[in-house]
Amino acid sequence: MRVEAARFVDACFQGCAAAEEGLARFEAKGSLGTQFDCSIAEALHYAARNATLALRALPSDAFSQLRAELQQQMRVVMAAAAPRALRHGMKFWSGSALREALEASRPLGLELPDPAPAWGHLRASAAVEPTLRLANGALLPSVGLGTGIFRLGREALVDLVVSAARLGYRHFDCAQAYGTEDAVGEGLQRSGVPREELFITSKLSRSSALGRAGTRALVEEQLRRLRTPYLDLYLWHRAFLPAARSEAAEAARESWRELERLCEEGKIRALGVSNHNALQLAHVARFACIKPVVNQLKFDVFRPGYQHPTSGLFDPIKSCRDSGVAVVGYSTLSGWPFLLQPAQDAHVRSLAHRYSRTTGQLLLRHALQRGLAVIPASSDPGRLEANLRIFDFEIGQEDLLLLDGLARLASRCPGEPSWIVDPAVGPPPRGQDRRAASVGARLPRGSGHAVRGVVKGLKK
Repeated sequence: MRVEAARFVDACFQGCAAAEEGLARFEAKGSLGTQFDCSIAEALHYAARNATLALRALPSDAFSQLRAELQQQMRVVMAAAAPRALRHGMKFWSGSALREALEASRPLGLELPDPAPAWGHLRASAAVEPTLRLANGALLPSVGLGTGIFRLGREALVDLVVSAARLGYRHFDCAQAYGTEDAVGEGLQRSGVPREELFITSKLSRSSALGRAGTRALVEEQLRRLRTPYLDLYLWHRAFLPAARSEAAEAARESWRELERLCEEGKIRALGVSNHNALQLAHVARFACIKPVVNQLKFDVFRPGYQHPTSGLFDPIKSCRDSGVAVVGYSTLSGWPFLLQPAQDAHVRSLAHRYSRTTGQLLLRHALQRGLAVIPASSDPGRLEANLRIFDFEIGQEDLLLLDGLARLASRCPGEPSWIVDPAVGPPPRGQDRRAASVGARLPRGSGHAVRGVVKGLKK
């Protein structure tokens, strides 16, 4: 498969710029957040992988010293996630030698392994419907509006919701943590859209609301704020249920039981979770009478279903799909909470230009063709409208796999995510290890049985 080297050149420069920006923020604030300082190293790793591929377009003996130094810098990035340890190496990433070599490769093309053979389990359905049918029979609109838009004042958010509803949005995603339910409720009321046409989701976000009384009080307050007699879907915003028995575990179970009672009363129509891996989903499935039908996960081309790449990853989208659990992807366009920005990426821009679409439309369509629903948040009227216009084109299989492959270029965990083709090496030969194809693969000893139980438990 022949591709232009220019996109790898530009992606390298973007990774370097993102790392420099992250270092500047780190040095000004002392941290990007305890979990996310590693995103500086991720941006540099992405730059290094793209640079390595771009240089393949040149004769193998060209810039030999630069290539050797590039590999050394990549080893440094792999070994050191601490921002202070990466500052010294920025002289290389911003230096003229790297730029000269990359610019020499820019006008050339390079050959990449064909990603499609032997990777059939990633093949997407050509048909993308405007709704996903949940396990309980309900129809969830495939494109919704995320309402965690914190920079807007209340009245501006009310107006935004009115505009979105009149544009055709019917799926609105809320949460206790967002603090926007009152504005969303007023906006939906003002829009004049009948309640039966809407699909409203909210979430329990804080552990202080666990337990029977706390959960009921929260849901009743959310119903009041949203001006609705029922919620179409209600989620745990994160995994509240620890594996070991404890007071916290009991409070979480009581919370879920109360949500089940609210379902029986007609105040909630379906239950789900957010940010749950397969083991955490299994813990819920083992005791729940009403099983979760949705798992809301971080999904973009750099983080396809998880926030942090780790050794032993499995495919969270496939595990949910095998369990009959629909996946709703959040932060598909923003890159949050990391430095690499999908909508600005050179590979994404190149493909968006080919399809005569915006980068946002391409990324949302990619998620839909991978079987997800999406809930992009935007306060821009033009983007709100554009985000709905993703049902009239189709991304080709080869381009889908190239977009998937960006996660491998960004991940600092060798071989992860293992279910995705590395653009540099292509898929494994037929019959070789496809560890992530099974739900319980590559997990800690003794956990495979619990994860495989998700499929059985959730389908009961």
